Amino acid sequence: MKSWLVHYSSKYPGGRVVCSAESIDVWSSDGDHCVHIEKSGAGQWMDRSEEYGCRDRHDLSPLPKNARFMKLYPNGNVGHSEEYAERVEIAADLASKNGGKVPSLEELQKKDPKSVSTLPKGQDHDREYIGS
Repeated sequence: MKSWLVHYSSKYPGGRVVCSAESIDVWSSDGDHCVHIEKSGAGQWMDRSEEYGCRDRHDLSPLPKNARFMKLYPNGNVGHSEEYAERVEIAADLASKNGGKVPSLEELQKKDPKSVSTLPKGQDHDREYIGS
């Protein structure tokens, strides 16, 4: 569940992620309720976003590496990544151009194949190109 906290914190920069043992709620920076996930009676996590009128659905598609500004540390703590100052700006820029959320790599690929596919596998994405 902490990995989801890290993912959604980076996906909605300036937003809020509230986690409990039974549910996860995500709000964007403008206050929109974006995602609601809760445990069923059987203990499985279920996406209830549509039932709660949220604007998005549960989606853990990978985000661009240079937009991931939160990190789950080996000791279990969640905090800012080492590159926080640089990455939070990139994430905020991407989010401002995409309705308040950072698009996944797949979404970026659909929009502009050059933005993702031009770089060798395993290397960071080009900051100037992705952030423009």
